[in-house]
Amino acid sequence: METYASAHQVLASTLEPKVMALNKLHKKDFTIAIKHGADQNAVKFKKEAVKGELFFDTTDKKLYIALSDAGASDATVVSVTLA
Repeated sequence: METYASAHQVLASTLEPKVMALNKLHKKDFTIAIKHGADQNAVKFKKEAVKGELFFDTTDKKLYIALSDAGASDATVVSVTLA
């Protein structure tokens, strides 16, 4: 005789690991890393940036934010002047 699990048991066993992982993710502390340096490093940043990465130019007081990944061409970057 075969034993069948109820739909509730299957659903609960399927969702339980995902809920636990989500709770652990939200309880972790995260830090935002910001690269920094002089103006010549901003050019290097554009060539190596990953989407969402931040760079602070210490000479011009500009914050660069990568909008796209660098690949065959430089990353699309927007800058904000912090005076």
